Amino acid sequence: MGGIPGAVIGAILGLIVGAVYLVGGSQLVNWANDFSSPIVQADLLAALYAATNADEGQTAFQVTVGDHFDVIPAGIINALWWTAWSNDLYSDTPVVDDSAFDGTICAPAGPPVVLSESCSDRINQIRESTYDSGDISFVGWTHARLGVAGSGGGTATFYADGVAKFVLNINSDGADNYWVGSATNVRVVVASSADCYVHLRVCTGTYA
Repeated sequence: MGGIPGAVIGAILGLIVGAVYLVGGSQLVNWANDFSSPIVQADLLAALYAATNADEGQTAFQVTVGDHFDVIPAGIINALWWTAWSNDLYSDTPVVDDSAFDGTICAPAGPPVVLSESCSDRINQIRESTYDSGDISFVGWTHARLGVAGSGGGTATFYADGVAKFVLNINSDGADNYWVGSATNVRVVVASSADCYVHLRVCTGTYA
């Protein structure tokens, strides 16, 4: 907190004290652990990278937190995110000396690595060349796996809550990928020149 004005520090400390009085310190620790989970951090990273200015970044942070937490913890977490930090993230001034960092912490190569999982099939059959699964409930699951194979070529696109998360190029040898995150529903859309095999699984797991 060294660089934050005293008035802001006072407000933050007041917020923390009030939260401890309201819900207890152990509950704050639980919320802090939930906030640090790989799923929440991955969704925050994607949202903040998609924003291009401080206002968008502030909104992206608050919306993502709201997607993962109830009203009270979301309000506390969003209040702790000082608005000036969004200005620092998306502004050229002040210039942060990042010469000691190689960028791998802020720009990971991909989603968290799945260490273990328990999955349930949602699609496991040959589907027509132009196929749309429609919305499939994803409530209670933490990642999804999609595999496709076919001789006709084309693509299979995986969506979560209407947003395309990845695209697989269909080939005879098969292709597969996974997405880690939270969503209300997921969807698979195939655009191919021939029927193809589609295997969609919804899973829970542990991640690194």
